[in-house]
Amino acid sequence: MSNRRVRKGCTVKVHYIGRIGNGEIFDATHEDQPVEFRVGSGQVMREFEDAVLGMALDEEKVFAVPPEKAYGQRKDNLEQTIHRSELPAEYTPEVGDILGREEEDKTLTPVRLKGLTDQTITMDLNHPLAGETLYFHLKVVDLSEPEE
Repeated sequence: MSNRRVRKGCTVKVHYIGRIGNGEIFDATHEDQPVEFRVGSGQVMREFEDAVLGMALDEEKVFAVPPEKAYGQRKDNLEQTIHRSELPAEYTPEVGDILGREEEDKTLTPVRLKGLTDQTITMDLNHPLAGETLYFHLKVVDLSEPEE
């Protein structure tokens, strides 16, 4: 194991598994595709950057991110009802489906289908991970020194 440690400005590659409190995996890297980022660049959430600081190559760590630092707390009144005709005709919606809603800036925000009638669809506009503590298991698999 190397004596080099992750510090601000280093480029790292990490493998991770992200879980919520019930153990369900919400995201993970694939065996041959670690996530790569420069520490301090803001490419990943701050808590993820903070967790990797000081780690060595091949070191593993488990850490938690509370809802306030992830996707916030759930808001029960955060919903919108649309007419079914606003969705593609070939799509058959089901309660629990997650769709991408296009925002004014053209980014997609995930929304969960909460209710259906013959005419309307009610969407929960909370992020699907809102209210959840996120648990990450990560491993540093590559570490490059900061560029001078």
